Amino acid sequence: MITLNAYRRNDKIVVKAVVQFIAQMTNQNICDDFISLQIAHTFLLEPTNDSVELCCTFVTEIGAMLMEESKAGLLEIMNSLRRLLSEGKVNKRVGYIIEDLMKVWKRGFPDNPKILDKLDVVFDEDKIVHSISLEDEGLKAQEKLNIFQKLTPEEYQSGENIWKKQSREILDKDTDDSDSTSGSDSSDSSEDSEDEQAAQQKQPELRATDTVTIHDLTLNLSEPTNHFFHSCDTHVEI
Repeated sequence: MITLNAYRRNDKIVVKAVVQFIAQMTNQNICDDFISLQIAHTFLLEPTNDSVELCCTFVTEIGAMLMEESKAGLLEIMNSLRRLLSEGKVNKRVGYIIEDLMKVWKRGFPDNPKILDKLDVVFDEDKIVHSISLEDEGLKAQEKLNIFQKLTPEEYQSGENIWKKQSREILDKDTDDSDSTSGSDSSDSSEDSEDEQAAQQKQPELRATDTVTIHDLTLNLSEPTNHFFHSCDTHVEI
């Protein structure tokens, strides 16, 4: 699994990104809380400053969820962090991070809710929760998905159609909505074209008998008089 591989390589940036992603997957009930408890426990098996800091970041993300789903597991993690702090096994900076996490825990993780109301659009009975473990041998990282793949227009359109179908099934949207939307778009475009035609009709047209008066105001410096400007009216027939 990519998390363990990056953790063994001491790749802090990759591990942090992955665990934050897993935290959001757990908060969305896509993964169960078991994988989150395993990750937090792995960070504290052989604690270092980086691993403890990553554990605090991870617990901050999933703390509200664990308070509902696994209070005992969260309590064990917090006791382990408190023990590391009291024994002085981390530096001062990480110690401050642990203290901040303790304060947030007491307040119930108000800044990191389990799921935002605007994202809670799927009914609980329709959700599919995946149970995975760090010890599963069948888990393989599909790193090729991190690279954009070249697709033909037919393959792209086929994928779009499949996604739209699945989106309608999950969000319980009818095709009538799309039909009404397309109908409203067409009516709006027709109204815009009518407005443009009316505006064009209101524009005045010059006839062949109309005249245009051009006023020429030039500064005449050759004559030492008080009349500095020379006015000339020219009539042009069209």
